[in-house]
Amino acid sequence: MLGGVNFENRGKDSSLTPSVKPVIYIKLINQYESLITQVTADNTFSFKEIKPGAWKLKTMIVGKLEQFEIENPEIDIEIESGQIKKRDFLVKTIERKVKFSGKNFHISTQK
Repeated sequence: MLGGVNFENRGKDSSLTPSVKPVIYIKLINQYESLITQVTADNTFSFKEIKPGAWKLKTMIVGKLEQFEIENPEIDIEIESGQIKKRDFLVKTIERKVKFSGKNFHISTQK
């Protein structure tokens, strides 16, 4: 099982340096086992020697939840013997906007 994380920056600053990127964990679960790995600095992850069957991949952001969101954070996957599966996830920055209304202002998160 191989995969990657792609980043989409919707803000004014088009760079996502390693210090800005969130820590991301990928969890692979079925009804009997649970495996977890951290996404590497080059935005990839892998699981080795997985038993065939139905699994679920879950993506989790640690910290910086107010700055990033994962598109489709959970996917079902069927692992077959001798086959390598590849799945990617998309992580988007959350753009914040300030809206002024009279003397009051409201801060909201736009998705």
